[in-house]
Amino acid sequence: IAVLTGCTAQYVPLDFDPSLNNTVAYIEVDSVNYSLEFLSAYNNHITFWLQVENNSPNPVSFVEDNVVSYTHIDSISSDMAMQGNWAQSPGDIRRFYREKEKTAQGLAAFALILGAAVVVADVAGDIKDSNKETWTWEDEKKYQNRNALTEASLVTANIVVDAALESGDKARVESHYLPDELFLWNEMDPGAIREGKVVFKRGALGKFYRIHMNSNDKKLNFDFRKATESEKQALLGY
Repeated sequence: IAVLTGCTAQYVPLDFDPSLNNTVAYIEVDSVNYSLEFLSAYNNHITFWLQVENNSPNPVSFVEDNVVSYTHIDSISSDMAMQGNWAQSPGDIRRFYREKEKTAQGLAAFALILGAAVVVADVAGDIKDSNKETWTWEDEKKYQNRNALTEASLVTANIVVDAALESGDKARVESHYLPDELFLWNEMDPGAIREGKVVFKRGALGKFYRIHMNSNDKKLNFDFRKATESEKQALLGY
């Protein structure tokens, strides 16, 4: 399931062994199986995939307001509670990506205005040059430099516009689909299986992550560490 890229941080269970490919952290309590796997860390979010299998004869309940991620640069420790981030709700996700889409649209508009200003300046320079009675070597150098600058500026503006529009499109897609992909924290019936994404604000990416949740009055802690470069290569199949 994990989304793996060579340039981003990846997290694995503390006992991860590349030869076993055990990327999923498991906890079993009273015939209820909980499994959690790191998915991605981008767009200022860190995302995990949670699956809960209720093999007990009783319902399974959760405390949604107590699903928290803790991070630390050195170790799994008690002071991790000082850096907690709560799981994002559908509303949180929609607000984040709508704001990201607005930012992308603003950047695209600014780049278009900048490109238009460069063209206007170039046209004004051409008009000024056409009114000169003599044309010197210095004038020719200035003309060539202005043309090169205009071309480079327009290429840059086009790249910025394309990137901003692409970013806005991705934000629009995430805003539409991601809220429906989140894990549902309402009560689970006996025999039920449920899975979905659990998303946290990323903040600084520490070396260790602890995902804490309460289920059926039990405190569950899933501990992850940052994968080494060799482990990331193994996960990618290299």
